[in-house]
Amino acid sequence: MMLGIDWLTENRCKWHFVERQVEIKGQMIPLRNRRFLAGVRRVRVAEDVCVPPGTQVDVPRETHT
Repeated sequence: MMLGIDWLTENRCKWHFVERQVEIKGQMIPLRNRRFLAGVRRVRVAEDVCVPPGTQVDVPRETHT
């Protein structure tokens, strides 16, 4: 799960790195490691695309011929 800075700020969250917990509205949530690390992916698009903050957009991908 990914938590955005806007959401974390609005909900007055506190991240406790040493304890490996995040506090959300007074409730402590333990953090866990992933079993597998996600690989870094490179994205190449066919044209310039503006993606506004806080949104998701499908972008046309570059095709190889």
